[in-house]
Amino acid sequence: SLAGTVLTAVVLSTGTARADVVLDWNAIMVSTVATQQPFAQARFAAIMQLAVFEAVNTITGDYKTYRVTGTATSGASPEAAAIAAAHTVLKNYFPGNAVALDAARVSSLAGIADGPAKTSGITTGELAAAAVIAMRNNDGAAPPEFYLPGLPNPGEWQPTPSCTSAGGIFLQWRNVKPFGIRSA
Repeated sequence: SLAGTVLTAVVLSTGTARADVVLDWNAIMVSTVATQQPFAQARFAAIMQLAVFEAVNTITGDYKTYRVTGTATSGASPEAAAIAAAHTVLKNYFPGNAVALDAARVSSLAGIADGPAKTSGITTGELAAAAVIAMRNNDGAAPPEFYLPGLPNPGEWQPTPSCTSAGGIFLQWRNVKPFGIRSA
């Protein structure tokens, strides 16, 4: 992941950050979104990773930002920023998992010394996550749309008889704003 690459670069340059928090939160994200459809899983993963990237990059400044701009206090913890960004995104979209997500946040942050670096990292991560969440509001992923075919006419899609009765679900995904392509 891009965020993992950013934290790996931080390790090489500073010797302090670990990519482990990104990998840990990727695993938390995978288990959190496991009950979602694949399209939604990919969207949530992209939103979380983008928030983590923006949070860490706000601190390191190593890469061009995606669209989020912000500043961080000098010496802010990239690990704390990554944890806070991932947690904020997942908790926003999965409030029913708040207890487990909050416990994972506490556990992840326990490995970082208390102080201004940790506090500033957390703030940076939360702000980056809020910006990415706002950026993806109304991105076309909702409300759900369904295609209900009429009589079978040549050239018109019909559900496969052996498939579930859901028919043409996720029709709204044709309108989802892409993450990386500005125009077709």
